[in-house]
Amino acid sequence: MIIKNANIFRNGKFEQSDVLFDEKQILKIGKDLDTEGEEVIDAEGKDLYAGIIDCHIHGGFMRSFQANVKKETWEKYGEPERQARYICRKVLENGVTSIMPTIGDLTVDEYVECVRLIREIRKDVEGADPFMFHFEGAYQNPQHHSSFMHNHDTLPSREHTLAMTDNDLSDVCLIGIAPEMEGSMEYLEWLCSETDVHAEAGYTKASASTITRAADRGLDQTTHMFNSFEPMHHRIDGPDVGIMIDDRIKCQLTLDSYHVSPYWCRFLIKVKGLDNIYGLTDLSSHSGLPEGIHYLENGRIIIAKDGFIRDEKGTIQSGNNTMDQIMYKARNLVGLTKEEVGSIFTENVAGCLGIKDRGKIEVGRRSDFVIMDDEYNVIKTILKGKVVYLGEQLC
Repeated sequence: MIIKNANIFRNGKFEQSDVLFDEKQILKIGKDLDTEGEEVIDAEGKDLYAGIIDCHIHGGFMRSFQANVKKETWEKYGEPERQARYICRKVLENGVTSIMPTIGDLTVDEYVECVRLIREIRKDVEGADPFMFHFEGAYQNPQHHSSFMHNHDTLPSREHTLAMTDNDLSDVCLIGIAPEMEGSMEYLEWLCSETDVHAEAGYTKASASTITRAADRGLDQTTHMFNSFEPMHHRIDGPDVGIMIDDRIKCQLTLDSYHVSPYWCRFLIKVKGLDNIYGLTDLSSHSGLPEGIHYLENGRIIIAKDGFIRDEKGTIQSGNNTMDQIMYKARNLVGLTKEEVGSIFTENVAGCLGIKDRGKIEVGRRSDFVIMDDEYNVIKTILKGKVVYLGEQLC
């Protein structure tokens, strides 16, 4: 199969080129490739990106990846496996072809149940590949101002991590930690030297010097920068400044123009350098909903409006933006260039997390693509060489 007449994004810029691929991988990239015997997809001059990796997604569309979802939701949205499969398929509409189910705030038994569920559906899921896990806030500071909703505060330890992952870290990408917690430095020395897992700072009250000590032991990521960190102050050496001056640490960044001010977004990119910033959705189970009033099983009402989910009192509960919508806002509200948006949401995710088999249009990588117009509307999503979303319809 070959994609012709595409405005390809690769290596941080757009270029006119063709892409030849099969169901496994990209075979050739170049201008005027021979189409004889090949099925041709005409991109009609639109933008072609690598299939997008969402490294931070809890759920969406009233469904969750957490296996302990309340049974009240089963009748309407299905049991946990059905909910997880639905999310994987639904995000194809937004150009996402790989995801890291993001879980947290669970008991060990609940973690294991969730891990086993995702590993099982991964074998035959018809949708975005849930190829790696993200354990956000697994070891957070219970005194942090964003930790009020969490119920299972646990000190970091090798034993707990192995237990919650069912004694298998081979498909774990990210584990969150507040590095000021007791035992954190010893834990990081083990995690970052003896496994391939990335440690990310978050939900932390650490000092800048503690962040440096954590980076010395291998911590190299942050969960959604500025969110889940202490407010910055010019007389306090907090975690934010420690992260920003340390070139070893990469930063997730929410670019919907609300969770982080557009000025702070641009400031972080300038300080850290574009290649060290990568995007995410942070979709919750209540994200991705059509605008209007939605009634929950517990009798609560939530309101989707202007890209956010609010309760009856108007308090924001979560963002409501899917990946394509956030990319649009990153350019049109945050003020990034198309090249910056392309980098942050495609190649940088793979680059910052050391992912080599997908996330970039490069010979040998997976044949996952998304074709978008100039306003980030998804025209086609291609998964493992097959068109799985066309216009407004899943195939």
